[in-house]
Amino acid sequence: TLPVSCGMRRDEISCSRLEEAIRNQFPEITWVSAEITGTRLRIQIRENETPVFETAPDPSPCSLEAASDGVIVKTVVRNGIPMVKAGDTVTEGQLLISGTIPIYDDSETLVNSHNIRADGEVYARTERSVRFSFPLSAERKSYTGSTRFGLHLELFGHSISFLLPDLSQPSSWFSFLTKKESAGSWDVVSEQHQLKLFRNFYLPVYGSVITAREYVPYEEYYTKEQIQDLCRDRFQTYTENLTEKGIQILRNNAKIEKDKSGWQAEYVLSVVEDIAKEVPI
Repeated sequence: TLPVSCGMRRDEISCSRLEEAIRNQFPEITWVSAEITGTRLRIQIRENETPVFETAPDPSPCSLEAASDGVIVKTVVRNGIPMVKAGDTVTEGQLLISGTIPIYDDSETLVNSHNIRADGEVYARTERSVRFSFPLSAERKSYTGSTRFGLHLELFGHSISFLLPDLSQPSSWFSFLTKKESAGSWDVVSEQHQLKLFRNFYLPVYGSVITAREYVPYEEYYTKEQIQDLCRDRFQTYTENLTEKGIQILRNNAKIEKDKSGWQAEYVLSVVEDIAKEVPI
């Protein structure tokens, strides 16, 4: 943890010690500066835009096998012996690139073998499926038009809040005076400000202006068109994640159904992806 906390005395803070602690705790930070101005502690940092993580390569021998069923589209072999070619149909667990190198003598007789670390990519056309579930309905808000304003104050660790009645609704005055709450719920938004003297002398005093809007919650059942829009948004996010991983999407088939528990959407995708995975020899 860093040697600072909110509310510390100025003379208890060492900027040089804080800078050193930040550099030790966050190696990606290349430069840090800390200074005290008034009652504010200002920290400026610069991060390494291209962090370098030094990891020693794994020297242990391995082969590459299929992580799923598919039809080979392309192979890229950097190290090892390819065992499949474009057009071959492979099953999960099948050997794709062998890390065992045979050694023959002049008469083409196998005399020994040498294990290496196989390296490469094997792209195949595969199928993926994904399911999305949605409830039958969603909670909506019907705003009544009643709005209340209030204040929230924080002073030296103590706080107080209060809301005024809605000036446009006489019934809210009655509820306010008799301390009876209305049947609706409230959306509350507050904007906080800290009291300060001059430019940099901030005080531990906070004030917030509160705005509350009354609403009545109700349940709205989804239509199939609304579910299709929700599925489209979620499916787009899913496919964007696949594309970022280098997976090419060829086509997809979708099926949306409703049952007692809610809406169910299933997508079956035809994709091209690297199916090679390492297995130790």
